[in-house]
Formats: sequence, structure tokens, C-alpha cells
Amino acid sequence: DQLDFVNEVRKRVALHHHSNSPARLREAEAAVKLLTAVPGLEYVAIDSDSRMGGSCSSFTQEAAGHEVWRSIVESEMQQARSQAADIYATLYHGCQRLICEYEESQPLAVEHYLSVFARGLGIEHEDTYKKYRLWKDPMRVLSEMAPCMEANRISELEAQQVVSETFPAR
Repeated sequence: DQLDFVNEVRKRVALHHHSNSPARLREAEAAVKLLTAVPGLEYVAIDSDSRMGGSCSSFTQEAAGHEVWRSIVESEMQQARSQAADIYATLYHGCQRLICEYEESQPLAVEHYLSVFARGLGIEHEDTYKKYRLWKDPMRVLSEMAPCMEANRISELEAQQVVSETFPAR
């Protein structure tokens, strides 16, 4: 009640969250409280599967099995779509990194919940990680990153290795 919202966010938002512990449930409740404070935003609840562990990571994917992990995410997205959600918001950065590329195949925007919340405050910040994942073009990513790599004295070979691994062409 002490924040000055300057924008209405006329979107229906579902929150991807984790439910395997009381702490994770409290974090999800806090995120929902922030989201529901945004003028114009409608929150739609979706289920959370405890097999997702404490957050999305390669370890979570391996523990659940990649196919099981994918089916859980796709099921959550189906729940979101069935409630006419526009945005599938992720709670943790690891979740955002692993799930953002679903935006390409799903009729939902995949955004970190703080990006959605910040929009209500008039703050916009491009998710360059998601942009690079969706490009599926490591050379284009390297080209865009060149000034930053040069300023930080990152060798081209080192950058190519990291970018090829992180933002594969697939």
C-alpha cells in the first residue's frame, strides 16, 4: 500500500512456484501478494507439483527425469491456458532460465514475476537471457555481447564456449 503504481497491467497471470517445503510455499504466497497488488492484474492459481523440488535446475530435471519435468511444466502451462492466462510467471531465476524458451511453443509469455510486478511501477527491463535463448543463434549472441566481452577482457574463445553451451543453436 506504500508503492506508487503508475501502470495498469491488464493481464491474467499464473505463477509457476514450488511447494516442497513451508519456506517455498511462503515465498509463493509473497509473490502472489505482490502480483495481486498490481492494478489491473488478475492472478489465476495453478497447481504446483512437489516433484519439482525446491527450484528448477538441471539437478531437478535429472532427479525427476527430463521427460517428467517437461510434462509437469507443460501441464502447468495447460492449466494456465485453460484459465485464459496471458503470462506464465516464474518465481525463481533458475525456473525462468529453464522455462523461458517454452514461450516459443506456447501461447503464453514466460516472464519472471518481478518483471511483471515492476511493470506496474513503470519499470521495464528486457530479459536478454530469454531473448538469446529464443534466438537459437550463438553467433548472433556473441556479436551482440562483443562490446561487453571486450570491456571485461573476455577472450573470444572463452566467450564462444560459454555462449555455445548456454545459448545453443538447436
